[in-house]
Amino acid sequence: MKKNELSGLMRLTAIVLLIAVGGWYTATLLPWWRVLVLGLLGGLFFADGLKKWVFAAGFLGGILLWGLHASYLSGLNGGILGERIGGLFGGIGATGAIVLTAVLGGLYGGLGAWTGKLVRNAV
Repeated sequence: MKKNELSGLMRLTAIVLLIAVGGWYTATLLPWWRVLVLGLLGGLFFADGLKKWVFAAGFLGGILLWGLHASYLSGLNGGILGERIGGLFGGIGATGAIVLTAVLGGLYGGLGAWTGKLVRNAV
């Protein structure tokens, strides 16, 4: 691996970790859209020189954050709430509700990171 490829991989990993770990520890302090803010900060500070994969890194960070958090909360209540919410969405069940939540979190994280990269390029 070349030096700049390794540096780019480390910056992408930093975006993923900022969103996933930072979002987990700020869950009680910030609202649900913290994944957007953390993705924006990740794209702003770590996307220097990255031409692609910034959205994918934000997407992965958002999936990890919201998917693990939804799984954790579903485990706390025995999956009852997930089953009821899944029933509202056409009977997809608790697992489907968790997957849907994770995908939405991934979209928010990816869009946040991409926006951060675009802001960095504009400034």
